[in-house]
Amino acid sequence: MKFLWEDNLTASIHELSLMSGLPYATAYDFLHKMENLKLVKKRKSGRASLYSSNVSKTELRPFMKLLGLTRDKSLKSSKLDLLNLHLVGDFPELKQLKAKTPEELLVKVVLSAKKNSTLLRTLPLLVKKLGTKLDFNQLAYWASLLHVNRELGFTLELTSKLSDEKKFAFMAKKLMDNRWSNPTSFLNKESDLKGFQAKLVEENTPDLAKKWFLKINMGLDSFISQYQKFAANN
Repeated sequence: MKFLWEDNLTASIHELSLMSGLPYATAYDFLHKMENLKLVKKRKSGRASLYSSNVSKTELRPFMKLLGLTRDKSLKSSKLDLLNLHLVGDFPELKQLKAKTPEELLVKVVLSAKKNSTLLRTLPLLVKKLGTKLDFNQLAYWASLLHVNRELGFTLELTSKLSDEKKFAFMAKKLMDNRWSNPTSFLNKESDLKGFQAKLVEENTPDLAKKWFLKINMGLDSFISQYQKFAANN
């Protein structure tokens, strides 16, 4: 109810199960009961069924009050503490990001980092900054929705390595998918490289990235120096 009504999300049973931490069968049963009561509506998107609120804003107020669900006005600004982070470099694209939760924010920055190698090197700083606020179920939901499971997993495990905080490695482990077999490029600009350039990327890809079936022309030393230089300020 919180995700569908308060956050106004549209999601599949699988995604809502991940976000809430409920077993799939429980989420399935709950959504179908809500659908029968016309509290949610369902639409098809490919093979998936997506659910969203079927309650108007006027009708929603008494439901929210009855269930103790209240909107957190502090999250409406959407930018949280992102622009206050002492990240190196100028990232104008981040000023346009909107997110209601730290998890949504982090995953959207990971997605943005696929277009910016400098931003990519700062990701562990952001993870460390948001660390105490992060909920794994919501991280998994946004990573799945934006198709950056590998990139987020790599970022979390890398942060664990740099910060020596095991909780990030634990989160990362749960994102690993045994069905992965073909490596893909973290940075979009490296995805179509051929010949010598492609070979260079493969040679420079750190083992940690290879573990996540990622390719990146950037050694761990780049991340280490960036983290050590700015971690104290974050």
